[in-house]
Amino acid sequence: MASPDPFLATLMQQYDVVWCPIHLLPYQAQWPLGAPTATVYLVEASAAKADKRGYDAMCTLVAEAPLCCWIDAPTLRGIYAKTVPVL
Repeated sequence: MASPDPFLATLMQQYDVVWCPIHLLPYQAQWPLGAPTATVYLVEASAAKADKRGYDAMCTLVAEAPLCCWIDAPTLRGIYAKTVPVL
């Protein structure tokens, strides 16, 4: 397992870089349940897609924001499956 990337940690605090309002809707009913964990998964999956580390990864991901729209649909559905709270 790779060591944590401190540059990616800063992205996880930037919801506007990670999420668009539409893709955050599944979390709205019980906000913020699930959204912080989903953010970690989404940033990690996006970094893997970018295939970069450190500052280069952060720059690429910011340029591709919002990440929820950049990542492929099956990956996003998998994140939802693990993190959207059930009412």
